[in-house]
Amino acid sequence: MTTRLLMGLPRSGTTLVCHLLNRAANTVALHEPIAGGVFDGASNRRESPRYQAVRRIEDFVQETRASLLSVGEARSKSAAGVIPTNPVAEKAGIDGLRREAVELGRMLVDKPLSTDFVLLIKHNALFTALLPELVEKFPCYAIVRNPLAVLASWQTVQLPIQRGRIPMGERFDEGLKVSLERTQGVLARQIGIMGWFFNAYREHFDSNRVIRYEDVIASHGSCLSPLSGGSVSSMVLETHNDNASYRDLGLDRLVSALSGAEVDYSPFYGSDDILTAADDLARL
Repeated sequence: MTTRLLMGLPRSGTTLVCHLLNRAANTVALHEPIAGGVFDGASNRRESPRYQAVRRIEDFVQETRASLLSVGEARSKSAAGVIPTNPVAEKAGIDGLRREAVELGRMLVDKPLSTDFVLLIKHNALFTALLPELVEKFPCYAIVRNPLAVLASWQTVQLPIQRGRIPMGERFDEGLKVSLERTQGVLARQIGIMGWFFNAYREHFDSNRVIRYEDVIASHGSCLSPLSGGSVSSMVLETHNDNASYRDLGLDRLVSALSGAEVDYSPFYGSDDILTAADDLARL
């Protein structure tokens, strides 16, 4: 049986990756299917919360594989039963923020699956927080995106990250929680969270396990084939790094924050990538 775990920075394109992988044969990709309540309570007080969380993820994998093979159903966040390319609405509300446009429920999968089909499960903060344990049990992959585009996107969505918090990460990483509670200012907390993600991927992944959003777009999804049970059919994709709504967010302030020592986004991106993205947005 082949089960793979996917994670990445919020707003880095992980939901798009799930959408693309669901187009491949013998592959099912799920978007944040594990509700936080699964981890409530302590079934064995002699086990650490992290150990119990990993064990419950393993149980979820087995239950989900069985459900898909027997009745063709799985739990996932989706919109009308389909994982979209973008989980937040295109239009902002009256507060100027875009809201999540998916909800957790049952998703039907009507394509043929072999007993060893590829199941890919995506949770950004949860899997990143538990990465030291999870890499010992599952093949794990991460999606990253130009840090300026990520930081800009965080300013525009009605999600905890817009306030400089990452609940599931803080739940299982006490050091992150304490650091964020001591940090004053939303942008400073966001920079701390971004550094937390990049540090985890740099520490635990070889380069072939980290995929850049920009490469997904440039390859029209074909670079994802190693993650699937078959080739990923090409799809016309356009980058959102040059989203015009980012232009009026105070790019100089964001670039300055990213230039500080608090976040190290190498070896995935260099300072030139940040400045190029800023110049591209300024020209819109």
